[in-house]
Amino acid sequence: QQSPLHLFGSIGLPMFMLGFSIDLFLVLRGFLVTGVIGHFAMLLFGVLLMLMGIQLIATGLIGELIIRMNRQNSESVPVENVLNFTSSQHPEQL
Repeated sequence: QQSPLHLFGSIGLPMFMLGFSIDLFLVLRGFLVTGVIGHFAMLLFGVLLMLMGIQLIATGLIGELIIRMNRQNSESVPVENVLNFTSSQHPEQL
């Protein structure tokens, strides 16, 4: 059973790292070799990959929070209160 953070993080983290690597390469090459940061489309592609990676990781974190909140709520409420009947009543009578 995988958690949402494992699922979305395993996709989002490599995307973020790839985008960061692309942009780091372009910026370092621009500063050290050519003097200008060229390949504007590739630079935007790197930024897009980083943003998508952050979005996926954030989605995994939100999924974890939702699961944790539901787990806490379900453990703290007795089943009788959830189903709204007492122990003297049977579910068939409802």
